[in-house]
Amino acid sequence: MVLVLGTVCDRKGQKDLVQAMTVLEDNVIEKVRLFIVGDRPSLYSSDMRKMVSALHDHRAAKISVIPETEETATYYSAADIFVCTSRMESYPRVILEAMAYGLPIVSTPVFGILEQIRDGVNGEFYKPGDTVELASKLNEFVLNENKRANYGANAPLVLGSLTGFDEMVDAYAELFRECVSL
Repeated sequence: MVLVLGTVCDRKGQKDLVQAMTVLEDNVIEKVRLFIVGDRPSLYSSDMRKMVSALHDHRAAKISVIPETEETATYYSAADIFVCTSRMESYPRVILEAMAYGLPIVSTPVFGILEQIRDGVNGEFYKPGDTVELASKLNEFVLNENKRANYGANAPLVLGSLTGFDEMVDAYAELFRECVSL
């Protein structure tokens, strides 16, 4: 199961994943189910749903678009791969949650996410909008169980190495003290 979770909107770029489904290898399509969780009515959502409908039936049937929900744990627990297609982020909680669930991650290397994912350790990056590269990463992740297992095992370790809230507050306090003393 491939999961992308977050408000369906242009900034989050979920259309990348739908487009990548057009070029995934047939043997991967047979093995994969894609869940896009976080849909709400919008022009972007309508366009994305039209893209899904335009896919060949066997590929379209592999995609489920789920409305916004508070039951995200159900989807994280069922997922084998987490994808983040965002164009712009700060420090997304969904990446932290995916790591907490031990999921290997394919993501864009945008601001904030670069500080969370260790490329080649708990995930891999693709260029925003490069759906061929995204499909290539998904082909590899789906077909390489060892890679998924290694990245998934590393995910909680990477999560544990990230700056925690208390450390961040202390760092800001120190910065403010330095500024005041100037």
